[in-house]
Amino acid sequence: MKQIFALLFIISSVSYGYSQNAPIDFEEGGYGADWTWTVFENEDNPPLEIVANPDMSGVNTSSTVAKFTARQAGAPWAGCESMHGTDIGTYTISASNSTIKIMVWKSIISDVGIKLVKPDGWSMGEIKVANTVVDAWEELTFDFTSQFQDGYDQIVIFPDFDLNGRTQDNIIYFDNITFSEQVAGETNIALNKPGFASTELQPASLAFDGNMGTRWESEFSDPQWIYVDLEEVYEIHGVNLEWEGAYGIEYLIEISNDATTWTEVFSELNGNGGLDEISFTPINGRYVRMYGTVRGTVYGYSLWEFEVFGTPDPIGLIDVVSSEMNVWPNPASDRLNISFNNTEAHSCKITDLQGRVLSFTELNFQNNVIELGDIKSGIHILSIRNLVTNELVIKKILID
Repeated sequence: MKQIFALLFIISSVSYGYSQNAPIDFEEGGYGADWTWTVFENEDNPPLEIVANPDMSGVNTSSTVAKFTARQAGAPWAGCESMHGTDIGTYTISASNSTIKIMVWKSIISDVGIKLVKPDGWSMGEIKVANTVVDAWEELTFDFTSQFQDGYDQIVIFPDFDLNGRTQDNIIYFDNITFSEQVAGETNIALNKPGFASTELQPASLAFDGNMGTRWESEFSDPQWIYVDLEEVYEIHGVNLEWEGAYGIEYLIEISNDATTWTEVFSELNGNGGLDEISFTPINGRYVRMYGTVRGTVYGYSLWEFEVFGTPDPIGLIDVVSSEMNVWPNPASDRLNISFNNTEAHSCKITDLQGRVLSFTELNFQNNVIELGDIKSGIHILSIRNLVTNELVIKKILID
């Protein structure tokens, strides 16, 4: 029945004209050159020009491209938008087309933004990526997997999104906007993990639920913080912050093993909202916190999603030990003995160094035997949690 429904839905979608006019290449006979582009928030709003490619020596050998003049007195978010409906068509963003790429030629470094909009003006906001080279063509990649929706019918381009302002008029060329399959990415290790915050006008847990329609919101004051309990130690190397309209201008990213003592790994002094993709030197930790000190609006701090990236802490992990528990032998062959000084229930998980769960058992006795069965030899991670106190003990074990 589900298969029949899916087929009927696809047929009905086609019959109602859900199709996307892409790639946007600005070539004769292609898409984009004859569209009705509207320039906005750009002082006198000079029109978008379709011109000959000024530099065919690099990665872009197209004949014609779009030329945008960002006025010095224009807004940082000055941009251009296609006409609703007939230009790009009505389309759905899904795994099949959520990776959007655009080629840009710029003389300065600044963010490029792309926003997808529905007929009534509704949008989930722009995603911004900065160019890394000047005076040459560069292809930028945007991940729209967080904006799966149907019914989009407009695309908006922000060629020079710079909240610091411009010192002159800037000329930006852009071309070859493509939509392709979702790029396989890292696993968000904060997904559905417990969240905690300084204040909650909207619950902290909503920043870790994987749903771009829900959000955490703080009270309207500084400072404010939100952190996630990853429930075990990871080697953490990055976070993504997907801000709602109420964003942080100045904030820290911090890591902790106990949610009391925090280590700063990143500092933002000039945030501008949207999607912040943050990488840092890998560090071991269980808790990850955003600590906001200066808000970007009169409202609080608000995050659609707070994603964390890392791997289960492998060989470098310092064992978290407990006098309440004994584990032997280590190295082990076919079985592992675990004993406790109390009668409380515990869970026992064995994972490999890639985080795959190899064994999960509930331990209800003071003395327990774990059969290792078909678990392959090598270094593994043993995680034991007291189901009453929630205390977590982590040990490296060697199975030979």
